[in-house]
Amino acid sequence: MVRTWIAMAGILLSVTTGGTAVAACPGPDWAQVGYTDGEQGRPMHWMGRYVRQCATAGRSFARDAYLSGRQRGLQSYCQPARGYLAGTHGDHYLGACPGDLEPAFLDAYRAGARIHSVRRLMGQIDRQIEWYADQLQSPAIGEDRRREFAAELERLTQRRRDFEQRIDRYSERFAAVDRIGG
Repeated sequence: MVRTWIAMAGILLSVTTGGTAVAACPGPDWAQVGYTDGEQGRPMHWMGRYVRQCATAGRSFARDAYLSGRQRGLQSYCQPARGYLAGTHGDHYLGACPGDLEPAFLDAYRAGARIHSVRRLMGQIDRQIEWYADQLQSPAIGEDRRREFAAELERLTQRRRDFEQRIDRYSERFAAVDRIGG
């Protein structure tokens, strides 16, 4: 019991004296930290987080090195193909891209986001299809309900095929735009 209290007191002392802040101040290679943030599309306000964390830890922050690295990382992140992938994965765009790269990135991101949205709808339809298919297997439903369920199952199956075609069209449009460079 006493050991537990001593361990807890040690953790509390570490937290209150900046023990965790030292780990949160990622330098000293600020160009690499900036590159990683840019390459992952993190917004500019992340820099302020580092400034605070490092000040708390008594460590320095190299603003120019960070910004230079971040700019290089954004050149990688803010490409249309990356925007498209971010959109299809449902990632949020946090406004990190510079003005000259943002329009093409956003066009591709929106195309990907449409695909993500349609896939989510398809997931809902898949669950409905599964439910109706299960119901049709039940011997307890009457013939009228069986016909209703079969008709609904066919309607949902057609709707799912329509969504698949929509995804194909969105993918083809992005591929065409990507081939001609935006």
